[in-house]
Amino acid sequence: MALNGPQREAVRLSPEEARIVERLREYRTDLERHSRECFKIVDKNGRVVPFVMSQPQMVVHAKMEAQRQQHGMVRAIILKGRKQGVSTYIAARYYSQTRLYKHRTAKVMAHVHESAETVFRMVQNMHRYDPLALRAENDSAKHLRFSNESSYGVLTAAGSGEGGRGDTPTLGHMSEVAFYPNAQKNFAGFANSIPLAHGTELAVESTANGLGNEFHRRWSLAAGGLADVDNNETLSFTPIFIPWFISEEYRLPPPADFELRGDPEVLAIDPKAVPATEADWRIEYLDAILAVHVVDGEDAAIAHINRYGSHHT
Repeated sequence: MALNGPQREAVRLSPEEARIVERLREYRTDLERHSRECFKIVDKNGRVVPFVMSQPQMVVHAKMEAQRQQHGMVRAIILKGRKQGVSTYIAARYYSQTRLYKHRTAKVMAHVHESAETVFRMVQNMHRYDPLALRAENDSAKHLRFSNESSYGVLTAAGSGEGGRGDTPTLGHMSEVAFYPNAQKNFAGFANSIPLAHGTELAVESTANGLGNEFHRRWSLAAGGLADVDNNETLSFTPIFIPWFISEEYRLPPPADFELRGDPEVLAIDPKAVPATEADWRIEYLDAILAVHVVDGEDAAIAHINRYGSHHT
């Protein structure tokens, strides 16, 4: 559409406004920078600090971005340890999108009311300290509606499994799914409400809660590269495993008398290791000694444990 002179003058940007527009445009392809420069979180010591992604968060970011670039959408299932910042990362990812794009609807389903409150406070803080924040209003207890017609809401998984029905979110976050009271119905009502369309995302995350539940079933499908065809899924979820030991706060330097014993693969990685013997796989040392055997996968690991383990630890 062609603009006349007065119209061009009306939309002309000052140099500072032009720099802000360019900065926002760059943020669309650089979530790490957007988070670091604009978002603040309350850390574990109660301090308000810039959100700088940790190693676990960077792993999740890389995996989700790879799927987005390949398929134009994201369906990710995340098996995590406690307090590794996965929910914080997803909150920042979705807040960024609701800030930078029009008509994005982010919806979070938490497993209990207290967690829903925590996630919503996190998003409120990101908005409160954002130097480029849009106008927003609380149109319900845990729901922000922004001036660009995007929104961010948090609800709790209902025991009946009906929570989330009636909405059509473009960005969905299901938190601690293994602890939902009725996860199968929650998936039917919440996950299936997100259209399989360009730009949509669904992040399903949880710590482990035993075998046989809905989260375990869906994780097993994703780990096998399979879609849940029984629920009409055509895109398999990307499985993302976050082990506890990649979080710096869960690591300590080994004691001075620590000894690592290993097979040839371990010896090739750590020159300080000593060769393990057959007896090392059976011994429980009760000492600063660790014997490590590298296997090809889960089945080989289980076979090794069944052959050498005591079955009581």
